[in-house]
Amino acid sequence: MKRTRKFLTLISLACLLLVACQPTPPSYTSTKPQEKALTFDPSQPIRFPETFQIKDLKPNQKADLYQQLDAITRYDGSQEPDPSSYSQVHPIESQADYEALIQASEDQPMVFVIGFDSCPYCKAFVPKINQLAKEAQLAVYYYNTDKRQNDDNFDQVIKEVFQIQTAPHAFIVQEGKARHPLNDQSTMAEIEAFVEEAKH
Repeated sequence: MKRTRKFLTLISLACLLLVACQPTPPSYTSTKPQEKALTFDPSQPIRFPETFQIKDLKPNQKADLYQQLDAITRYDGSQEPDPSSYSQVHPIESQADYEALIQASEDQPMVFVIGFDSCPYCKAFVPKINQLAKEAQLAVYYYNTDKRQNDDNFDQVIKEVFQIQTAPHAFIVQEGKARHPLNDQSTMAEIEAFVEEAKH
């Protein structure tokens, strides 16, 4: 009987030890660094970090970012990069380049941005459309009015094709016709919708 009691006591202790030694479930903490809010200083050129993706933002982060960017419609500083230095922006170097792009628009939509070097509104607009075009893997063709003003077709391009008097403007050109105009007052949501439209 003593042996049985001893045996039962040992078994009870073993059970208690097994229950008491159960590992506690691990607590999971993210090793991903906290996303720092992206902020822009209106006195500085708009620059997005190289790997930044608007599409990765949570809805409230995106809304905050768009509100910030919508408030910046011009940049008067001298630190701006050349528009053609943006990843998705390709300068139209000649009248022949322009005509080839218009011809190519018969088969697929082309995005044109019209602007010029010293335009403070262009300096704020181009980085915005570039970022969204980059995420959509969409090319943007930059018609620099300063550099194209001596082309034979300059007046026709400005007055008839694009029908503009100010810059910047962006258009989707399809079958030689410019549509869906944007300008420096366009919101980020409008630019995003424009880029989506151009992809299809």
